[in-house]
Amino acid sequence: TRARARFFRVFKNALAQHARVLVIRIDFGLKRHEYANPKEPLALDTPEESRDGLKEALLKRLNFKEIDTAREKTLRQVRETFGASLLGYIWKLEFGARKGFHYHCVFLLNGSVHRQDISIGNQIGKFWQRYAPHGLGLFWNCNAHRQQYKFPALGTIRYHESGHWRGLNHIADYLSKP
Repeated sequence: TRARARFFRVFKNALAQHARVLVIRIDFGLKRHEYANPKEPLALDTPEESRDGLKEALLKRLNFKEIDTAREKTLRQVRETFGASLLGYIWKLEFGARKGFHYHCVFLLNGSVHRQDISIGNQIGKFWQRYAPHGLGLFWNCNAHRQQYKFPALGTIRYHESGHWRGLNHIADYLSKP
């Protein structure tokens, strides 16, 4: 897909210019609240037509512009904070039955300048919490839980190492699924 190709283009460009790339993966979401996310998860057997209608209703209730503005402000804060050492980022908005609307994000930083992936992930997550609508922001720092992932490809990736490609393929597949 185009999203998958874009992910690898961003990553390969970063590795072509830097011997080490710091990969940080974070999920941004919203706490459960009747205004923002439904109290009850969607039934998995809900017909697609009514599920789509429910998505539309939730988008209106949440005011999609609020969550999109929070994403834009968070990304602006990341760009301002890390400047030229931010090599790229990719994000994807999803809607899940239990999580409601949430973003999956990958940030690539110059690994020769930055090494504290967990601390930086927490810092970026706090940016999201600052800007998320109605104080409902929460985040999951995947780097802090890398042991939960079979092929994590998180933290410092070195140009000459080949073991990270399997994990990067997994991340790319996840971010580019329809």
